[in-house]
Amino acid sequence: MAKAAKANFYLRVRRWVDHDIAHRYKSPVLGLSFIAAMFVGFLSRNLERPSSWIAWSLAMAVVLAWNAFVLWRAIRIVRAVSIKGDRDYDQRVKFTLDIEHQRSESVSAASQRERSRRRRSRG
Repeated sequence: MAKAAKANFYLRVRRWVDHDIAHRYKSPVLGLSFIAAMFVGFLSRNLERPSSWIAWSLAMAVVLAWNAFVLWRAIRIVRAVSIKGDRDYDQRVKFTLDIEHQRSESVSAASQRERSRRRRSRG
């Protein structure tokens, strides 16, 4: 049961991050980073104590992990949108262009063709 609850929590967070990045065009990083910055600001007055250093390090580790997660999800979403747009171009848009431009191909189709050409030449 605990494993399913962890997976469910991860999926909820992932959906929330993906939705904010894809639909609202804002990053959920700002909220958590702002809270952590306030927390670190309160702790910075008392950095003489080792417990303050531990708390500060923990807060920064959480912020770095969160920023890495959101950046990873943003890269995946941008890549997916790019592939979707390239497929739409190859299947529909290029046929609405002038005749001399209809033989063109999208960036992803060109890179796929180049990868397959390199594979054939290697082995």
